[in-house]
Amino acid sequence: MDTLHIDNLGDPVDEWEFQYSHELDWTAYFWPMPSREPPIASRMATLSLPQPRIKPQSLEMLLKQTPNLKIPEYGRLDDAPPEKYDLSDLKAALDHVKMTLTRIMVRFVVGHSLDQLRREEPRETVHVLSGTLGSFRDYPALTHLEISLHALFGSGGSKRGTPLSAVLPSNIVSLTVTDDLLTFVDFQGCFEDAAAMDIFRRYLGGACGDKEDHWAVEGEWKAATPCLNTCLYDLRRYGHLGQGYWSSENVRSKFKRMCEGQGLEGGVLWVEDKHECE
Repeated sequence: MDTLHIDNLGDPVDEWEFQYSHELDWTAYFWPMPSREPPIASRMATLSLPQPRIKPQSLEMLLKQTPNLKIPEYGRLDDAPPEKYDLSDLKAALDHVKMTLTRIMVRFVVGHSLDQLRREEPRETVHVLSGTLGSFRDYPALTHLEISLHALFGSGGSKRGTPLSAVLPSNIVSLTVTDDLLTFVDFQGCFEDAAAMDIFRRYLGGACGDKEDHWAVEGEWKAATPCLNTCLYDLRRYGHLGQGYWSSENVRSKFKRMCEGQGLEGGVLWVEDKHECE
């Protein structure tokens, strides 16, 4: 077996087992299909967990058994998270297979459904989310990354002004930035609207501010991630909940021209294209 897709994985490890994990044998894993042999973890290349309900520490135990994993797909959707989720712990789990990973997709949606977000004030993630996933600079095989700026930098990263060039894998070919965690106030809007454009401009090269009379010859991507071919900003889920900056077709066109000016494929995926992501 080279691919394992688990739609809703519960956490098989309780708090007592975590506390005494150093005394337990974690080499044995239960397989829910008694008539079939369990998968050989060392041969697994793709692991898809679109709606996991496991702690990052449990995922880390799993990834320790998959030294040849290339593509992990990890999503998390919680209406009422039972405890704070530390993105740094998730990163620590991924670090066990950083030499082989070629593609990472992390989708992280906390709290309200889309209908609730339309009616209620934005929530803070301070009680449900902490840490950061960046940096992926020491992931030599990683060429495709799908992630939000919020998860990549974390709320602390919003104050440091860390550039994309400092956290993306050096051999990245395709980057898709998603709108997960949009409108949560503890990120201070540092990864949304015009602030997001400023981050992309610094990375890709382009006009300073909203004017187009001062263009950089090239962005930081050229030296930091020279293999980059595609850069997409996917705002199809929650983009319309922002301050309206990206709702302007002119702004979205600027982003596309910025990519094309660097010889890259790219653009903004907007709400009108939502059916394509469902």
